[in-house]
Amino acid sequence: MSFKIPTLAYTGSIRSITLEKNGKKVTVGGENSYPFYSFEGEMHHLPKVAIQVPDFTPDDWSEVCLEPYKDVLGNPVAWAKKAQDVYKADIIFLWLKSTDPNGLNRSADEAAGLPADLGRRICPLRRHRAGNVRTSHRAGCAFSAGGDSR
Repeated sequence: MSFKIPTLAYTGSIRSITLEKNGKKVTVGGENSYPFYSFEGEMHHLPKVAIQVPDFTPDDWSEVCLEPYKDVLGNPVAWAKKAQDVYKADIIFLWLKSTDPNGLNRSADEAAGLPADLGRRICPLRRHRAGNVRTSHRAGCAFSAGGDSR
């Protein structure tokens, strides 16, 4: 008696996107099956390492999570550089959490300078705003006006 892996029909597909910075290209997506279910479909691109870098030192992370970055806490540029050079991140995911009005409530203009600075120095960069609709939109507009490094 042989064993046959049960499969599910997945009718969707994940759009591929390519991020590029200084000639370095990273392509993600393109699957037409559930993640890592290569027996049900195709996985066109190997998984990539993306490391999230918050724009300030998180006060709600455990010491265990902060330990690998203890020498760069408080400096998001150095944090992202370490993620790229030491931990070999393919993509840096910058989290503009400080713009949340329920947190530090930094201005959009102040927050916009950091992604622009990182974009000049780091591998492909994606930004993620705080999650608050009002301030997230302002931070995104301020960043885009200064030149989006995505």
